[in-house]
Amino acid sequence: MEGGVRRRPAQVQKIYSPKRQRVGRRIRSVSLEEVKEKVLLRLSKRGAAVIGLFLFFFGVLGGLGLSVYWVNKGRGDNVRYEVIVDAGSTGSRVHVYRVDGGDITRIGSKSVTPGLSSFVPAEGDYYDAGVSTGESYLRDLLVNWSRTLICHDHHDASKECNFESPVPTTNKLLDGLQSIIRIRLFATAGMRLLDSETVTAPFYRGVEEGVAGGLVERLDFGCRTLGGDEEGFFGIVAVDHLANGGGARGGGA
Repeated sequence: MEGGVRRRPAQVQKIYSPKRQRVGRRIRSVSLEEVKEKVLLRLSKRGAAVIGLFLFFFGVLGGLGLSVYWVNKGRGDNVRYEVIVDAGSTGSRVHVYRVDGGDITRIGSKSVTPGLSSFVPAEGDYYDAGVSTGESYLRDLLVNWSRTLICHDHHDASKECNFESPVPTTNKLLDGLQSIIRIRLFATAGMRLLDSETVTAPFYRGVEEGVAGGLVERLDFGCRTLGGDEEGFFGIVAVDHLANGGGARGGGA
């Protein structure tokens, strides 16, 4: 106490200051209905943000799904493609088939000459001869022409399906497509006259390397010689299939 005036302690002054009293009166003046309105307003804003985020997320997914559908429209999940090379004595005939369950459709054919056996040397390195044959005789036909044909068929004639020489190392339309393509070369006639262990085995390995070598994506390709009994058996199966109303549609087959 100074000069006869009694002062409140500092803590008491802080608690009962005019500013604190004004704040207290303002808080007490807010009604319960106003509090409810403010809470609901905040919740509605947060809800709108969450809903907007979900709509954006599902919109992106929907757009991706539509893109995938558009690229692969018209083709079932079980579609695959078979490329068959009939390597005879006078030339090789390539047939490309779309296989969709039990439905087989030939989508294209092409021939090259001369016969495969004409590229086998009388002696020398049969593997190197096979590599050269694969690169010059079959690579453009099997890697470029047949895959372009398949890509156009599978992707609804997309303009991005052309595989021009030199062979491209990457193409986005090959993603997921290469795994459903199988290429098989079956030789007859002249190749059947050659020794399978010392001549045709290394020659075929060279052909496979010449066709598929240097590609980034895996190429499911193999070749072998059909025996006379196998060729006759496949002929009987084909005749029976056609006689019972079967057959591959397309290309006059």
